Amino acid sequence: MFKRYQIKNYKINLIILLLFITFLGILVIGSAKESVQGKQILGLIVGAVLLVIISLIDYSYVLNFYWILYVLNIILLLSVRFAGVEVNNAKRWVII
Repeated sequence: MFKRYQIKNYKINLIILLLFITFLGILVIGSAKESVQGKQILGLIVGAVLLVIISLIDYSYVLNFYWILYVLNIILLLSVRFAGVEVNNAKRWVII
């Protein structure tokens, strides 16, 4: 399930750039409305942890479960069709 990575092959530059862009976004949001800045920082931390965990999963392992993802997508599409909220003559959202 997990690839055996060597740390020298891991794309740390990509993660650093992503964290920099996200940090810049948090600063911009904080300048507009400081009350939501704490939530954004929490989202950054949780997202960074999930990013590292998910990036270590071998994508060929996930491809073995394509049929589950396909069925899930069909179910979500049908839920919008039959349980979606109609706005301006178009069904667009499912209220959760």
